[in-house]
Amino acid sequence: MAKLFLAIGLACMLVACRAEEKTTTSTGASTELDKPEKTGRQAAQRIVQLYESAKPRKVERGAQPEIIVSRREIHINGKPIALGQPISEWKKVLPGTPHCEFDPGVTKNTKCRWDELGIYLLEYRSTVYEFNMLFYISPWNGSESVGADGTVYPPEPDRRPKHPYTGYFELDGYGIDAKTTLAEIIRNIDPDRGLRCGRIDDCQVQRAKHFNDGERLMFITSRSDSKGQLEEFSIYAGQADFQPPTPPEKCTPDSIEARMGHCIPPKSSIPPDTHAETKR
Repeated sequence: MAKLFLAIGLACMLVACRAEEKTTTSTGASTELDKPEKTGRQAAQRIVQLYESAKPRKVERGAQPEIIVSRREIHINGKPIALGQPISEWKKVLPGTPHCEFDPGVTKNTKCRWDELGIYLLEYRSTVYEFNMLFYISPWNGSESVGADGTVYPPEPDRRPKHPYTGYFELDGYGIDAKTTLAEIIRNIDPDRGLRCGRIDDCQVQRAKHFNDGERLMFITSRSDSKGQLEEFSIYAGQADFQPPTPPEKCTPDSIEARMGHCIPPKSSIPPDTHAETKR
């Protein structure tokens, strides 16, 4: 920005010097002084236009691992992977050994984090339904909490990866790193994703379309306006996308599995084939 103002200042000084050399007046006509002023404004506007139309900062390829998200696919180091696949498949494409913890609470999911990569996954019923990349790790503010009955609970441990992601990341052909702003992402990714800011103070957490109606992208940035730099990127699935089929013997009427169409009805409930030839 300082370079921009310096360039505008030099342009205006140059125009002012020329104006002093050509100052003449005539009744009923514009003065020669008016022309340099107009030229000075045009020069300043042109500099601003050149600055605004400058090519966005380019993130070079080469860092590892390499994660590329295109319109309908995720590739890690050239190998395809997708939400809905078992965690064992993700372990094959992500380098290193993750640290996995099972949450026995309401969600009953497993969180696997790759400390050196800045990546963590959420798994439910052996199926990955959320993928997260941390580009910045803020100081942990875990503190004690007090329950309604006065019970004091110890600080929640920090279960985030130990280091931020420093590999190469590309979304819709556009390279992104920790210095990339939300405004740059909006301008350079597929517009059909619908990524945008609402109010000027409503940009820090934004969601966009993924590959279908059940999956979404999420962007968390450092500021509430579009100039905030990327801190976390996530892809998460809808419930129906990560529910695995249930064996018929475990399927009961009106269950979640039955409503999702994973139940195979018992043979006694299968209606007879009305189109079969009638036996004589």
